[in-house]
Amino acid sequence: MPLARKKQLIGNRSHQRFSTTFLARIEQAGHLIEVEVTDISVRGARIRAVASITSLVPGLPMRLMADGLMVDGLVTRRTGDEYGLHFHCDIEPLKVVRRNYRLPHAGRPAVPAPPQR
Repeated sequence: MPLARKKQLIGNRSHQRFSTTFLARIEQAGHLIEVEVTDISVRGARIRAVASITSLVPGLPMRLMADGLMVDGLVTRRTGDEYGLHFHCDIEPLKVVRRNYRLPHAGRPAVPAPPQR
């Protein structure tokens, strides 16, 4: 594979991904949609639909919102009930994951906070 093509493919995924599970909302074209974030990085995330989504459209702008997070970007792809997001600016994914750590996850009880040191 040519180096230029390899850089193009890897470019959007050059940041470390952090596996997680927390609820968030997407705002797109005036619709608020509840989603589950399944991984997140400095410039993007992978989300899963909590309910059937008909209004989330790849290629259109969106805003992802959760506790401590409000970031604009684009829906880049759809595969079944999962979507890929690309953010317009960098975020701090570990801060977002930690801040959302205790929130209820997709019908499961809230996870207890880690012990304080």
